[in-house]
Amino acid sequence: MQEKYGISDLARLLDFPVRTIRFYLQKGLIKGPHGAGRGAWYDTEHVEQLLKIKRWQSAGLSLERIQELLNYANEPELPDMQPKAGDMRVISHLYLGQGLTLMIDPVAAGVSSEQLRMLVPAMISSYQQVMQCSLPKNNGGVENEQQCDE
Repeated sequence: MQEKYGISDLARLLDFPVRTIRFYLQKGLIKGPHGAGRGAWYDTEHVEQLLKIKRWQSAGLSLERIQELLNYANEPELPDMQPKAGDMRVISHLYLGQGLTLMIDPVAAGVSSEQLRMLVPAMISSYQQVMQCSLPKNNGGVENEQQCDE
């Protein structure tokens, strides 16, 4: 059975504003929805189109260039683009503890903002668990490392 998404579901799934999806529809960057009005729905093909646009934008392509690429019958896949001098990227710094900061490049990692929000507490919890396992535990005056289940 084919997945069906309303425009707000599609926006939430891909972390796009609804307004952006409507703009892409207007510009012809993505195919129109199935049906019309309130009953209109989108499918996995629309998801793939929007992910491709997001990936190409992250690689630095303009919407005009993306439109050109989409007009080709065999759209090229972009290679992983290495940053060049002068490129600007937003990197998230997750402070885990003294001297330990995890740097996350969401674009390069392919992580949405929702996935990043879910990752943060998981990383903090994992770090705290590891640190508790390595702390010396005083056992009758003799220090032993706490045993942790793996």
